[in-house]
Amino acid sequence: MSLFPRHVPQDQLRPFGSLHGADVPEIVLRSPGGIEARIIPYGAIVRDLSLPMPDGRRQGIVLGYDSLDGYLADPNYFGALVGRFANRIAGGRFTLDGTAYDLDRNEGGTTTLHGGRGGFSTRLWAIEELTETAVTLALVSPEGDQGFPGTLTALCRYEVSDRSGLRVEVSARTTRPTPVSLAQHSYFTLGARDVRDLRLTVHADRYTPVDGANIPTGALSAVGGTIFDFRSPRLVGAVKS
Repeated sequence: MSLFPRHVPQDQLRPFGSLHGADVPEIVLRSPGGIEARIIPYGAIVRDLSLPMPDGRRQGIVLGYDSLDGYLADPNYFGALVGRFANRIAGGRFTLDGTAYDLDRNEGGTTTLHGGRGGFSTRLWAIEELTETAVTLALVSPEGDQGFPGTLTALCRYEVSDRSGLRVEVSARTTRPTPVSLAQHSYFTLGARDVRDLRLTVHADRYTPVDGANIPTGALSAVGGTIFDFRSPRLVGAVKS
């Protein structure tokens, strides 16, 4: 079996490995100005994102591995699209419309993290559409997958552009009510520079507080007056945790 679609320029799809008898390609997206993203269908992972520099070199800005084996052994979800439910579900259990559902408790035997051991970050996504600058990946999660109700179809679209850099769009549709939370899990880096010397801007007015077990409390709190307030450029090293 192959995930390589037909009629695609050879320099845009490169062999990256194989899993369960399926060839896993690396998809190369390029903007006219030279922004480049490398995506693999395993986990819908952003393997690399790089920018052209004035001196002619390329600067990678996300953490990743050079082989599929690295991702198969990775406990940190580098670059992955996580689901069915990003973040933690306390006790690995929830009740919906009067019915209790038990999930895979993959963190400490008590908590469901990022959908469980067989979450979306461990699946081979299908390539639905591919252009020079964008790719759409699809995944069908059947009824009862990791304990969740309903069949869920997820779409993840990555697009590079000179104006926006990397744009990520995710969506899902289900056959019945079910919790769903999809998240892109890249770790960003600017190479060997000390992160404390960088200025960071995050366009977010609120954040999700957690309890002592890192379980979201359900509240959405204002970032104002907290260490999470990066609505204006702020020196990372000035933040006291």
